[in-house]
Amino acid sequence: MASRSALKMTSIPSMTFHNSSLEKEEEMNYDFYEQIKSLVESDDSSDDFTEDDEDVEESFLDISAEEPVLGKFPIDTKGTITVVLPSLEYICVICKQHMGKASELVAHFNIKHRDIPLVFKCAKCDKTNSNHRSIACHAPKCGGIKLTEESLPMVCECCQARFATLSGLSQHKRHAHPVTRNEERIKDGIKGTSQRGVHRSCWSLKEVEHKKTGAPMSDSLHFSSRPLETLSPPPNVTTGTSSILAQAAERLTNENSGTLEKPAMEAIKAWLNGEGQHDALVETATALMLCPMRLVKNKGKRSKPENDIIKPRILPTRSWMKKRAEKRGSFMKHQKLFFKNRSLLASLVLDGTERHECRIPNADVYRFYCEKWEKVLPFNGLGQFKSSGVANNEYFEPLISVEEVQTAIRAIKPTSAAGPDGLTRAAICAADPEGRTLTALFNAWMITGIIPKELKKNRTILIPKVMDDEKLKELGNWRPITIGSMILRLFSRIMTARLARACPLNPRQRGFIAASGCSENLKVLQDLMRHAKKLHRPLAVMFIDIAKAFDSVSHAHILWVLRHKKVDEHVVGIIQNAYDRCTTSFKSNGESTREISIRVGVKQGDPMSPLLFNLAMDPLICTLESHGVGYSIDTDHVTALAFADDLVLVSESWVGMAANLAILESFCGLSGLEVQARKCQGFMISPTKDSYTVNNCDPWTIKNKDVHMIQPDESTKYLGLKIGPWTGTIQPDLHCQLKTWISKIDEAPLKPTQKVELLNAYALPRLLYPADHSDCKQSTLRGLDQEIRKAVKGWLHLPASTCDGLLYARARDGGLAILKLEKTIPSVQVRRLQRIANSSDAITRNIVSSQGMEEEYRNLWVRAGGDSDAIPTFVLRDSVSKEPVYPRPCDWREHEFQRWCEKPVQGRGIVNFAHDRISNAWLRPWCGFKQCFFIAALQLRANIYPTRESLNRGRDGALRSCRKCSARLESLSHILGQCPAVQKARIARHNKISNILADEAARLGWSVYKEPRFISETGEMRKPDLVFAKDEEAVVIDVTVRFELSKNTLSDAASHKVSYYTPLGDQVKVLTKASKVTFFGFPVGARGKWPLENNEVLTSLGLTKPRTTSLAKMISRRTLLFSLDILRMFCGNYAVYEQS
Repeated sequence: MASRSALKMTSIPSMTFHNSSLEKEEEMNYDFYEQIKSLVESDDSSDDFTEDDEDVEESFLDISAEEPVLGKFPIDTKGTITVVLPSLEYICVICKQHMGKASELVAHFNIKHRDIPLVFKCAKCDKTNSNHRSIACHAPKCGGIKLTEESLPMVCECCQARFATLSGLSQHKRHAHPVTRNEERIKDGIKGTSQRGVHRSCWSLKEVEHKKTGAPMSDSLHFSSRPLETLSPPPNVTTGTSSILAQAAERLTNENSGTLEKPAMEAIKAWLNGEGQHDALVETATALMLCPMRLVKNKGKRSKPENDIIKPRILPTRSWMKKRAEKRGSFMKHQKLFFKNRSLLASLVLDGTERHECRIPNADVYRFYCEKWEKVLPFNGLGQFKSSGVANNEYFEPLISVEEVQTAIRAIKPTSAAGPDGLTRAAICAADPEGRTLTALFNAWMITGIIPKELKKNRTILIPKVMDDEKLKELGNWRPITIGSMILRLFSRIMTARLARACPLNPRQRGFIAASGCSENLKVLQDLMRHAKKLHRPLAVMFIDIAKAFDSVSHAHILWVLRHKKVDEHVVGIIQNAYDRCTTSFKSNGESTREISIRVGVKQGDPMSPLLFNLAMDPLICTLESHGVGYSIDTDHVTALAFADDLVLVSESWVGMAANLAILESFCGLSGLEVQARKCQGFMISPTKDSYTVNNCDPWTIKNKDVHMIQPDESTKYLGLKIGPWTGTIQPDLHCQLKTWISKIDEAPLKPTQKVELLNAYALPRLLYPADHSDCKQSTLRGLDQEIRKAVKGWLHLPASTCDGLLYARARDGGLAILKLEKTIPSVQVRRLQRIANSSDAITRNIVSSQGMEEEYRNLWVRAGGDSDAIPTFVLRDSVSKEPVYPRPCDWREHEFQRWCEKPVQGRGIVNFAHDRISNAWLRPWCGFKQCFFIAALQLRANIYPTRESLNRGRDGALRSCRKCSARLESLSHILGQCPAVQKARIARHNKISNILADEAARLGWSVYKEPRFISETGEMRKPDLVFAKDEEAVVIDVTVRFELSKNTLSDAASHKVSYYTPLGDQVKVLTKASKVTFFGFPVGARGKWPLENNEVLTSLGLTKPRTTSLAKMISRRTLLFSLDILRMFCGNYAVYEQS
């Protein structure tokens, strides 16, 4: 056992202490330190210490009895003193002097004991170095003495990797070989199955075994545990909506209406009087009222003359000419798409495809969809499946208002495709800007229940589901999108909003509703898996695939559900009439097919289709929740997670999942929907003694076909993310995806600013959803941001030292507004979690709150830059409040701008451009600047233009003096404001700005005097740039261009000009014969800054506000371009400019 003196001189490896060489102070084990200190200071031997704490080993204390000891640090046989880092205190072993830092100890030895070598050693791995900084930086990251690979006892039989502990080997297999690890868990034995939830099961083992045989289950066997109420086909229900609409129609017809609204009023009167011609009158009224819109649509279009012959294009013959022509053609194609359809350009560049044209013959397409849409199968009702709740028909009683029509128009995108009639959103807004004509027309449709036949004609396009050319040869891999008339889609949007409020859905359906449905379903599924693994409970999950769900749902099925929910028969008739005699046609390869009647399915592309499909699926979801066997957390019970046709079933047992699948099969048999067993996937998590296994059971069956069981090393895609039974949500490789997109954008024939726009507006938003829902690490986001900055700086030819503020600040503040994922993703995650916690679904709120999500929310708030002392309340919703507002943790773009302003060189004068849309208007990539001027303007704005001062910044002894004159520093402010070599260019810049003001004043009727000469009281000659005279008023303006060095540079210049020329007021009155003289300074920044005080000058000349804004932008842009010309002249051949 070592002596007490040896113990005193030894440092404690478990403690780290703050000194000057360490970057941060780490936490000390104070209790352990006090114990050691008391033992060292006492007379007890180290034997007592070792006996009290058997876990402490001698090697841990780093005691060497063989070395002679002198004071604090050991001295070897060569006379070298070894200092162990990190250490509590530093004492010179020779003169007993105390030092607070290792650096002070080194300085002490250099002065007092220069001949004695000093070596520093790591307390964990015995690494030595004469430089104390090297060991101080190494110690916090040191993992101790590493064992050789051959000495590690645990060996992986799969890859022969070695590990020191069994736990390390187990974790390795869990991540690298999940299938092997799962098999080992199954062999180790399975924990007893939990009986929780058995009392809620409505399917017995006998029923499940009967189902396995493939024999059909009789009605008496179905729902035998808890019989459902037998429902007869629901009768037609009328609650008086028709009579209320009739009363409103009478009031409407008695009011004075415009000329365009009269046909609609006549149709309504015919319906009120019971005349049989109201159908024809509705058709006529629709044609007459839509005629102005069709005229607007055809305005400006010229038809080609019959004798117009298209000359064949002569292709080049030589190879180099062909390559050049192809290159030019590709460039022109990309440029045209950039200015007309950027989303299509993004698809072309990022996905490698512009638009997949269906190459399948039209005859095959027509035959396929005729068989699908025109073949009506018999529907006899849904039997014992029923929806919960009754419709509130009061939402259908009011007439359609102008506000509803305007809201519907605003909801449609300007680029939304037109229907077969060719009417676009722009044509509708131009012909009916207030929406009164459409309001009268829609009320006529709603009151009479008649939709014009002409508007029931549609056109259908095929959108590829996959990008594999081989798979696209099958029609099953194409999604039909049916596009109807824009007018009918507006009416459908209004009726959909009313129907959604009148018929609430089961809360387990989160598709196409006013909520973050994808986020809620993903979060609930993740929490269910986490809860089951944590509490060692079994969990069964099944991902259901319904074949062509939107195309195969029966119209009779939809109407049955509407009537069962007691929707007013008049409203049901309107929906039924919208699909009655509804037709569509396909167009591909320049030819259209014959019309196909849509007798089955809903129109994908119509606003009402998602709601109708959700209503059709509602009886299934309600029955699963009420009679299925789900998974329970506390008092909350979940059986299904639905997002439109994406259905996930969950249960707490294998038998329970089999019962849920039986309910699903029964519903599909009654409704005509078909489940694709080969595309359905599932997994079963079973608890073991201390862990869990995957799929330690037989596979489930659907229609006597085994369902694929997802293995531990496999995953399935659900709502855009990969979900696996072993790890839950699988992290996507965002870094590889981003590098691929950057490489494709870099190779595209686009201009530099267009590449930046494509990356920022179309590529980066694609990363937000997977990065948000997969909980990316902060280091991953930093790496992505680094790749983005590298690409942007490369495209714009910016030096690597360019500050981040230029990239991340808003365009109105002078930045490029690039997305910063490190700050954006945590901010998005904070608001997503808060939305989920305030969901309209109580079960979702309870499940996520029970899984500790509030703590996750608090951590993300701080990570996103929010104040830890001002974290808002997690749950904001109450039973009566409106939709809550979810705050952002911080304005990270404003923080980036403030950091830019604080830069001593690149941020000089940047504060002038804050919140200035006029001075920063040129920052749009399509502002009209040539690319070389745009890039140079960015360099000028950030003070990184390649002058001698900029190129040699930070280099000692480098040449920084002006190359044209004797100035000490060749800076931008010197060139643009002082250097005599380009004085003529600066005068030309000044005169061009003066001429712009003179021309504008002359256009408004002012008399213009350029540079009149006046004599001051001191005898000096003073020449203001411009004197304007009109009537009895005169305006004196002197233009100056200054480099924006500080916030007050331009305001001080304006004040100086006013005070300089004010004494000349009497002479100006004599010159202009005016009674009132106003003096203005007119400063403009050399980097394009437009002071708001200049607006007063333009207003005094009589310019309107829009003209003032446009002129201000023009002067700002031209001043910036004039400054760039001066810089080019300075760096080029100045003699050429003098000759010109």
